[in-house]
Amino acid sequence: MDIEISVIPAKGDKSIEIVQRKSKDAEMAAPVYVDLESVAIPGWFDEDGEAVTSAVVVKGEVPESKQKDKSLGFADFEKAWWSSGAEERGGAPYLTKSVMRDYAVANGISNFSGALAAGSRRNLIDGKNARYIINLLDAKLIEVHENGWIVIDPGTASGMMLKK
Repeated sequence: MDIEISVIPAKGDKSIEIVQRKSKDAEMAAPVYVDLESVAIPGWFDEDGEAVTSAVVVKGEVPESKQKDKSLGFADFEKAWWSSGAEERGGAPYLTKSVMRDYAVANGISNFSGALAAGSRRNLIDGKNARYIINLLDAKLIEVHENGWIVIDPGTASGMMLKK
């Protein structure tokens, strides 16, 4: 496979953008937005006794000008996961539907502009208008598991678990 990618540095509080410029044998991929997060390396210390740190890539925010719609996005999924106590199943982040609904209502996230969050909470994640979760399923970031979803993208899951 012959591809060419570019890494566009972060400016201000915006995320780093990774863009595919050329693809010989496959379809072009959508841009990916990432941030770097500092993590301590367990058991490693410098000569001053300070913990040695490294950087890990975590899912970033899509700039508002590049958002196609006001979808929930993975950043809100991850915030809901943290607010629920960072549950896991088989070593991967797990989030229940009820926690996601509660997070959406508490944060004023609604399925349709002008709709009350409380009135549209089922539409956020259930039924034919569940575009928020459908986007994450289609992107192969999550899959249905038990009474919610489990993160299946290896990089995303390991990044979340490292922060735990």
